Amino acid sequence: MDLRSILVAVTLACFASAALAHAGEDHGQDDKAARPAAASAGMRQPASPQRLPDGSLFVPKQLQRQIGLRTQPVRVGALAATVELNGQVVADPETGGRVQATFAGSVEPGPKGMPVPGREVARGEILAYLRPVSSAIERGNQKAQQAELAGQLAIADAR
Repeated sequence: MDLRSILVAVTLACFASAALAHAGEDHGQDDKAARPAAASAGMRQPASPQRLPDGSLFVPKQLQRQIGLRTQPVRVGALAATVELNGQVVADPETGGRVQATFAGSVEPGPKGMPVPGREVARGEILAYLRPVSSAIERGNQKAQQAELAGQLAIADAR
């Protein structure tokens, strides 16, 4: 075989692979009205907040407006050493009440020790601390995100 016939064979093979790669979609005009509805149904936003796999929280814009949640640009500054997290109090008529955390973690005693049934508590009193429990993958993702943000901060400072 000469070089020209090899070149022609390779070129035909490339075009043949492109033709075989066609997924077989219908390009007809009759089904056009049904396709946009199906495409938008797959992209529909949920109506309630959802925890995403990376640990972040998705809150729809409509709900953000209802609860008064506003986003702000990030600013460098001093931050508090603690973060106050909200829990959910579930009333139980049999025993009084139960405080339920909104995420998984291990409970550590508060400043006055672990609360016991019958002890009076004041509004705003810290009963216990919840130390978040995360898997090795989550910790790795958080470290990667921290490194990425530190890099972006360094680039912003260099400008």
